[in-house]
Amino acid sequence: MKLAPYGIEIYAAIDAYSRYIIWIYVGISGLTAVSVLSQYLDAVKAANILPHLLRSDRGNETLLIADAHWQFHRTKSPDIQFRAVYAYGTSNENQRIESWWTQLTSGALPYWRVSFLTYLRTNKTDFIK
Repeated sequence: MKLAPYGIEIYAAIDAYSRYIIWIYVGISGLTAVSVLSQYLDAVKAANILPHLLRSDRGNETLLIADAHWQFHRTKSPDIQFRAVYAYGTSNENQRIESWWTQLTSGALPYWRVSFLTYLRTNKTDFIK
């Protein structure tokens, strides 16, 4: 949401164990549930691996991922419980990705905020919220 005022949204997933960035999405619809679900499905297909456990905050954009992930696991284990394959937590408990966002925010983000704001003001656009 750091660049949302400029019409750009970023969504990312990280492997908490290896700290490997699974995907980064930059676009104008990063917070829509369908977009985030598509990102998850693309990552699973590209890696050809279904993670055992996913964890996320309870954002509206994660509901479809949670259900899809559980349904994938149910194809092999019909009685598997949701909580065995998906964990919800507050975003500040998702320390790996929050740490990554903090590094991004303090590093490159100020440059882009100034650049976008300067561009929008120079071009007299009414896009700024």
